[in-house]
Amino acid sequence: MTKKGITLIELIVVLVIGAITMAAITSIVVISYNQWGKNKDIVLLHSDFDLACYMIKGILEEASNISVYDNNTRVNASYKTVWEQEFYPDSNNPNILVWKNKKTGETQSVITDLNSIKFYYYDNTFYDTVLVNLSVKKGKTINGSFVVCIRNSK
Repeated sequence: MTKKGITLIELIVVLVIGAITMAAITSIVVISYNQWGKNKDIVLLHSDFDLACYMIKGILEEASNISVYDNNTRVNASYKTVWEQEFYPDSNNPNILVWKNKKTGETQSVITDLNSIKFYYYDNTFYDTVLVNLSVKKGKTINGSFVVCIRNSK
């Protein structure tokens, strides 16, 4: 007479194979989640860097007058008497890049992961330029430089 069903040995083998499979899947999910978190931080850092670059470029480009001071870490840009704005590291927290509207007194944090910033003003014959060196850091460091042509200076 034959009995239908599975033996204890077969049941144990199936449970062991299932446990190994579940452990492998769980480790893959955990590793993927950790990598996603690291990549997310890098993407956010790049976004902060891009935001700072575009904001600085947009304001400096439209200025008619530029002043650089505080060991090249602070720039003041103005367009005739219409507006005056400034970028500088926060004195209380140098990791924050601050934008200030000097006409209204309004301030805003541009980025909170600032590593360093330097402005270099060049008075040329045909147009004035500002070289901006920007570095942001949050685990990883991103460095970049760009030149802004001051369109309304001459």
